Amino acid sequence: MKILANSTDLQFTTNGDFRISSTGDLEVTGTKAHRLTRQAILNRLCSAPGDWALHASMGLGLKEFVGLSNTAETGALIKSKVVAELTRDNLISGGNLDVKVFPLTVNAVAVIIMVTAPSLSPGGFMMNFSYDMRDNTLIPRRT
Repeated sequence: MKILANSTDLQFTTNGDFRISSTGDLEVTGTKAHRLTRQAILNRLCSAPGDWALHASMGLGLKEFVGLSNTAETGALIKSKVVAELTRDNLISGGNLDVKVFPLTVNAVAVIIMVTAPSLSPGGFMMNFSYDMRDNTLIPRRT
């Protein structure tokens, strides 16, 4: 995995606001690899190409799926795009990533991401998102 165990990053909420600690300081991920990896996944999946000035190609950007029928084929295309974004530049290696996409409603799918790696205490984690194909909204859900 690309995330280094001695790295750190600022945390932000699913709304894009920086997270503030109880002391009033900006919250950081610390050096825990699972926090860094979660934050990197959130950064990529909740943004579109062009959102990051220093990394113009970074971001999932699912707008091409707006208005499509919620079929197995559409789910497979969304899954493929998620996997491609998370394995791009070796953020997560393919062997450490499992992505499931399945229908929630006529217009929405669930996207479940499971990351496993020995460096991620306690060995991995899962993240859940829902994606609404009517309004191009990807929403992180608590796990």
